[in-house]
Amino acid sequence: MNISKHTSEFLLFFSFLFIQSNLFSQQMKATLFFTDGETKDLLLDEAWWLKKHELKIFNNATIIPFETVASMKMNNSIYERKKVKIYSVEQMQEFRSLKTESKDTVLLLEKISGGSINLFHHLDKRDTKHWFVEKGNIIEELLQIWFVRDNKAGSQDRYKGLLGLLMNDCPQIKRKEIENLHFDLKSIRQLVQKYNEACGSVKYAAPAKKRRVSFGLIAGYQIHRSQFGEPNLSYDDSYLKLADMKKLEASGVKAGIFFRYPIIKRHDKFAMVMSAYYSPKLGFNYRSTIFRQNFSDTVTTASDFSASFFNAALSFQYIFPLKKKGLASFIEAGAGFKNLINISENKETVITARRPFWLNEITRKALNEPIWPYHLLIYQASAGMNVQKFQFAVSLAWGKGGISADKSESHYLLGLDVKYRL
Repeated sequence: MNISKHTSEFLLFFSFLFIQSNLFSQQMKATLFFTDGETKDLLLDEAWWLKKHELKIFNNATIIPFETVASMKMNNSIYERKKVKIYSVEQMQEFRSLKTESKDTVLLLEKISGGSINLFHHLDKRDTKHWFVEKGNIIEELLQIWFVRDNKAGSQDRYKGLLGLLMNDCPQIKRKEIENLHFDLKSIRQLVQKYNEACGSVKYAAPAKKRRVSFGLIAGYQIHRSQFGEPNLSYDDSYLKLADMKKLEASGVKAGIFFRYPIIKRHDKFAMVMSAYYSPKLGFNYRSTIFRQNFSDTVTTASDFSASFFNAALSFQYIFPLKKKGLASFIEAGAGFKNLINISENKETVITARRPFWLNEITRKALNEPIWPYHLLIYQASAGMNVQKFQFAVSLAWGKGGISADKSESHYLLGLDVKYRL
C-alpha cells in the first residue's frame, strides 16, 4: 500500500477531530432548580464556571444570577445557594502582621454531607479550597492559618474551635478527636458524619469520588513507513541499499491491551493511558532495476521480508463530552518504544542479465538483522471518538534514529484503532 495516497486523508481526519474537540471542550451538563419552582436541564460553560465561578450558558452570553437558583445538580454532585462570609488569607505571614479579610457573598456550594450539620466545599478563582459547616442558622468557614514566628512555622487551627462549639452537645464526639483532627476534607467529612449519625440526623452523603480505572482490548490497522537518508556512519551494503531506496512501506493489523488511569480523582476527563500491542508480520518489499553501461548489463533486485513488532507506550488523554449521552471526543499524546520481535521471509533475488544470452541469478538475505531498529523511541498522538464502551481513533507515531543511532532515518506509523473497554 502506498502511504502517500493516504497521508492527506489521515491528517485531514486528525485535524477535524482536533477542531471538533475544541468546539465541545467547555460544555457541562447541569440541572438547575430555580427559586420560582422551575427546573431546567442546561449546557453550561465549564471554563467560565472554573475561572469565574458563574453560571454561563454554553455558546451564549447569558449569565444566570445565583439569586435565582436554589440548587444545582452537576456531575453527580449537589450544589446549594448560600450566603456566606468567605475569608481571604495570606498564609505564612509574620504572626504580628497576621490578618484575615472577609466579605459577604452568595455562592453555590458543593454539598459534601447533609444532616444536623451540613458540610460544604467551594473552590475559588485562585483554586483555593474553602470548607463551610452549617448548623441551624449558622454557616461559617473552617479556617487554618499558617504563620511564621521567630523563624518557626505555626498554625492557628480555628476550625477546631468552631467544630468543638457546634458539636459540644454530642457526648460521642470526644474533645481529643477534635484536637487531633487534620485539616483535610476526608477527616472533617468523617467527623461530621459521625456527629450526624450519633447525635443528629443524616439526610445526604455525597458519593465518594472514585477514579474510574478502566482497561480493555486494542485492535487496528496501521501503515508503517521508514525513510532513509545518507548514512552519517559506516554501514554494510544493506543500509546503503535502503538509503538508495529512500523508503520502505508496509501495512497490517495490530492487537493489544490498554490501561487507563485518571490522574485527578475528581476529574475523570484527564487520564494516563498505558498501552501495548503486537504487530505480526508486516510485509516489506522493494524493487529496483539498474542498467550498467560499463558492463552492458541490467541488474534487477527483488527483496521481500516480514517484520513483527511489539509496541509499548505511555500517553496522556483528555476527554471532551458531547451533547449526546455516551459520546465524547478526545485527544491523546505520549511516547513509547517500538521493539522488533523477529524478521522472517527474509529473501532477496538479484538477476544480472547481459545480452544476448547471459543470465546470472543470486539469492541471499534481503536485510541483515543487526541494522534494523530493535529498540526505537517513538512519539505518538491520536484523536477520536468514544461511543459507549468503544473508542475509535486515528493515530500518528514517529521516531528518529533506531539503526545505530543514525539520525538520517525516520520512522512513521499511521493507524486506525478501535479500543473496547472491558
